[in-house]
Amino acid sequence: MKILVMGGSYFYGRVFTMSACEKHELTLLNRGTYPMNDYPVKEIKADRKDEEAIKEALKEALSDGGFDAVVDFCAYDDKDVLSILEALGYSDPVAGPSVDDPSEIGIRGGRLTYILISTADVLKHVTDKPINDYSPYEDADIPGQTGEYIKGKIKAEKALIDICNKNESIRGVILRPTVIYGPYDYSGRFASYVQTVINNKMTFDLTDSDGSFDCIYIGDAVKAIMNAIDACDIHDKADKAYAGKADNDIASSGVLKMLISSDERCSYKIIFDTFEKELKKQGIEADKKSLSVKEAEELGLPLFFAPYDNESYKYDIKEFKRFRDSINAGPFTSLEVGLGKTFRFFL
Repeated sequence: MKILVMGGSYFYGRVFTMSACEKHELTLLNRGTYPMNDYPVKEIKADRKDEEAIKEALKEALSDGGFDAVVDFCAYDDKDVLSILEALGYSDPVAGPSVDDPSEIGIRGGRLTYILISTADVLKHVTDKPINDYSPYEDADIPGQTGEYIKGKIKAEKALIDICNKNESIRGVILRPTVIYGPYDYSGRFASYVQTVINNKMTFDLTDSDGSFDCIYIGDAVKAIMNAIDACDIHDKADKAYAGKADNDIASSGVLKMLISSDERCSYKIIFDTFEKELKKQGIEADKKSLSVKEAEELGLPLFFAPYDNESYKYDIKEFKRFRDSINAGPFTSLEVGLGKTFRFFL
């Protein structure tokens, strides 16, 4: 398949590109900050906020037959979604193609699959019950860049849903990952724990921490995209997955929306116990320091995830599991395996 990848060079997008380029013909469109010239992909350098530059940049690709799918890692608002569709030949993405012949616009075979990478954070944050794909959007006024990021992702989701509801030539998939971890994670969260453990030859036991969090290994997150791309008809798969479900607003909306996460919850204990095992594999003996959450904060140990259960969000991924079962996706990567690979990557 010919796939337009928006982004595709930073963590999730990078690992997707490294994997998908073996099977699909990829065109990456981004600002060129992290080149992927070691892989068999075509790279187009442009700023997606410059709509005219995007249209110009895609001219050659469109003249060569267009795309079967778009995988969008960096749509941060509704305008980002609309501008890409317009650049692919839709003068009005909601009304439909601006020409009658699909070969003259940015799709092949008359239909385009648009995979939007969103975030679990678009759903209302509550701690008294699990959050699922039917939960309402977050409406709290969250300050700073985090709040703006969430508001923008909600706008992007709503734009794609509206387009797909009104335009049958575009089918949408919205993936909402929880915490993604693994090799190439530049956020510094897990890398900082690896370096702290290595530098101090010490692991930690947060004695009063009972919190946990949902996460997904980068390899499984990439497979979620690949599964969506490889499905002959993603909505046929959705219908089978949700057969008999009366309130199936996910499949009936014309967009498949899924929280994606592992079936195991992680915790500080699991992280540091796994890293301790990895140290031993390297022939390194490490001490274990027991301390409270408060003492950890005073020591300067960064706590990126909620340390207490009453602060922890819990995500219900039954829709993702149903979809995976419908396509025989196989087992998730276990935390022990995933965290072990993460440790060795940042070692």
